Amino acid sequence: MSDFVNKAVFLSYASQDAEAAKRIADALRAAGVEVWFDQSELVGGDAWDQKIKKQIKDCALLIPIISANTQSRTEGYFRLEWRLADQRTHLMGRGRAFLLPVCIDETKDADADVPDSFSAVQWTRLKGGETPPAFCARVEKLLGGEETVGAALRRDGLVESRHKAAPAIKPASPRWLVPAIIGGAVLVALALWQPWKNSAPSRLLQPPAPAPVALTPAQALVAKAQAIVDQGDELNRETYALAEELLVKAEQLDVSEASAWILHAQVSSALIGYPLDGSTTRREALRAQANRAVQLAPASLAAQLVECDALIAFGQNAPGIVEKLQALAARHPENWRVFDLLSAGLRLEGKFTEGVAANERARQLAPDNLVIKGNRVSMLCRNGDWALAEKELAVMMQGRTSARILAYDVLLKLVWRGDPAGAVAAVQGWPAWFLLEDRGVVHAVYAALWNRNPALALQFVQKYPRDYIRDYMFTGPTAVLSAWANEQAGNLETARADWRVVQQVAERELRVSPNEAYALHWKAWALARLGDTASAAPILQQLMEGNS
Repeated sequence: MSDFVNKAVFLSYASQDAEAAKRIADALRAAGVEVWFDQSELVGGDAWDQKIKKQIKDCALLIPIISANTQSRTEGYFRLEWRLADQRTHLMGRGRAFLLPVCIDETKDADADVPDSFSAVQWTRLKGGETPPAFCARVEKLLGGEETVGAALRRDGLVESRHKAAPAIKPASPRWLVPAIIGGAVLVALALWQPWKNSAPSRLLQPPAPAPVALTPAQALVAKAQAIVDQGDELNRETYALAEELLVKAEQLDVSEASAWILHAQVSSALIGYPLDGSTTRREALRAQANRAVQLAPASLAAQLVECDALIAFGQNAPGIVEKLQALAARHPENWRVFDLLSAGLRLEGKFTEGVAANERARQLAPDNLVIKGNRVSMLCRNGDWALAEKELAVMMQGRTSARILAYDVLLKLVWRGDPAGAVAAVQGWPAWFLLEDRGVVHAVYAALWNRNPALALQFVQKYPRDYIRDYMFTGPTAVLSAWANEQAGNLETARADWRVVQQVAERELRVSPNEAYALHWKAWALARLGDTASAAPILQQLMEGNS
């Protein structure tokens, strides 16, 4: 059966490049090419396991769209698609045309964060997604299996060869070369055969490589979830949602698979710690997952670390937790996770100097780990060591970054450097998804307000999808941020409407947690802003008594 029975082309792109991708898709469809393009129905792990996987397996050509947006995003559906496409190339011969990377801006191929197989083929430059007829024509020929990607695109001037062609050399007369070639071949054969030696063939002297251990279906799902967590961003809840869906399936397939419970506990701990989900349900889930992991694998280092991680995530200064981690560090001096958790435990006890030292050891063991880098900046900022934090952050910003590191960059520009304009400029380069997360919107709004740009602050707030924010810089109703922006803009009536929303949202939170300090604080603030100081006074008194 021909490799080209299915003539479909799969377009893979970051959501920010949807317009450029649509231009390419429209041009190809106008030329009669079937294009798989629309991702609107792709939701969660089920889509990744089924629809995406099937389409990438069945398509004849895959066109990854590369840009500054894909460079700035360390996670997303497109990265899952790229990994699947890269894996498929491992089963193909060199002459098989499958990958056709397209770059829509000035991103350099040498610097691009793409799988190695993408760098091994020629790229096409279609600025902004503008697609000439020559590109469509060559795609049609590639779908017909008529020629290779590089040859087709170079012929039409759509790409430049990565290496200059070597100067042509006039071939010498072949007659005198014949005996030399034959003689050389005989010498090479003798050198390889070595008939004068009586030893056994070298392949018998080397033990065969051990066969890879096959994963169970549950373990395979855990491996997929781990890959998502590793390649995702620590502040993106979508990363954890995708991983968690696979882990739930793994636990249903094999309730005794310890690795599923261990990773699930790590996911829950991250959601609580950052914080992306501090709900009672999530906290109870973390306790259950950590307990289950320890029950199934009590001697496992990973299970013991999960047990410590859960206590740290709850902010509990449990007796002996640091001592336990120190003992584990002595037994496992090459495990970065041990030292990372030890650093967190020491910080919880207020031992910042020791915590920084443990973090430094973790960084020595895993120098490119973004979690460790983020923890480093966090500790330095909490300890007021702004100058060192700025110095180390500048180095981190040169390589692969995370949203957490981007947020610290803006924080330092605001509170240490006093550069609100630079902070706003930095926010403009953030991935769009980060502005939909609590930490992202808070830092973005603060940057805009400090830069006296309330209109920009309101744009950030209006796009934010939730009415309550929980982050270390701000916890409270989202309407507080819009009220501040409207007050700065002089929109006083609109600001009063915002404060009424603040009061309503705070009261809703208090119905769930009557003594929740943040909700009490913002209810009192809203009442005062609305002129009801008599109702605000007893709430403020309650807060002061609670802090005494």
